[in-house]
Amino acid sequence: ENKQAMVLEQFKDFRQVRCSGGSAANTVIAFSALGGKSAYMTVLGKDSFGDFYSDEFRELGIELAAPQLESSPTGTCIIFITPDSERTMHTALAATAQFGSHNINDELIKRSEWLYIEGYKFSEPSGTEAVYKSLDIAKANNTKVAVTFSDVFITNIFKDNLKKVAENSDLIFCNEFEAMAYTGKETIESAYKALCEISPNVVLTKGPRGSNIRWNGEDLEVQAYEAALKDTTGAGDMFAGAFLY
Repeated sequence: ENKQAMVLEQFKDFRQVRCSGGSAANTVIAFSALGGKSAYMTVLGKDSFGDFYSDEFRELGIELAAPQLESSPTGTCIIFITPDSERTMHTALAATAQFGSHNINDELIKRSEWLYIEGYKFSEPSGTEAVYKSLDIAKANNTKVAVTFSDVFITNIFKDNLKKVAENSDLIFCNEFEAMAYTGKETIESAYKALCEISPNVVLTKGPRGSNIRWNGEDLEVQAYEAALKDTTGAGDMFAGAFLY
């Protein structure tokens, strides 16, 4: 947190774009922007970033269950984007690291058609407990479960925790590298088939080569299209939000 404050001070004169985020938050924002009705659970600090976050979610019409703690600042992710669209990220979880099972809002899950879980939550023991609790509530109330693997380091280091959710999910989102790391397969095709045996629905993205999708028993391959690359931050998250919508 101290280093994050130092970096923010160091780059204060650069052009900045501030937006509420987090992997699952990006997905929920995309889903809501398209007209979906959604809610989100997190933990914020009682500071200007926390106020900005809660205000933006209110403006977006997303129901936010997020206490603001006096004891810890709001988590931030600083993303440096160079003119050639490459990015470097520096994250301080701060208050977000304190998200635990006591922050799970049972009623929001019971009212929902889908519960969307991000793999990053498995990087903290308290986050893992929260995910397991939310999974139990969803299963008891016929709320479908979607999970994103989030990052290769999650599939490599926290696979056992992720496995419990993946095997009880109704939909898996991942990219080609996460798919191969999770399944241990050496090709995208074999990794995709292995995932289809784990969950009834799978969305596997392949960057410029599009995506492989298993949906309601049907296999689809969707091609990508050429785009002028500016900033890839949250691209997979936005894809998931659009797909869920």
